[in-house]
Amino acid sequence: METPACAICGRSNFICSDLNSPLRSVLEARQSFKDYGITITDWAEQHGVHKGSVFQVLYKKHRSFRGNAHVIGVLLRLKNGDISEFISMRDKAQLSSEVAQ
Repeated sequence: METPACAICGRSNFICSDLNSPLRSVLEARQSFKDYGITITDWAEQHGVHKGSVFQVLYKKHRSFRGNAHVIGVLLRLKNGDISEFISMRDKAQLSSEVAQ
């Protein structure tokens, strides 16, 4: 069976690669960054979210109810949710930037 890859960054074997995986705690999500040697800043850039928002979600200073915080929470498997609109908007923006070049 093929390992799923993240629909946004293409990375496999990380939290964001399987949105059907079990939910995890904030501590587990933070540990995953350390275990895989991925910086929060790099992950945020690859996913098109503000790095400050990722830090706020990971350090429980911001609840992941809506907007980017919601997307971050879903991608890090802190919560279930629908982020198809975010992925669609991101794909359209990426396509527009490629056409403009």
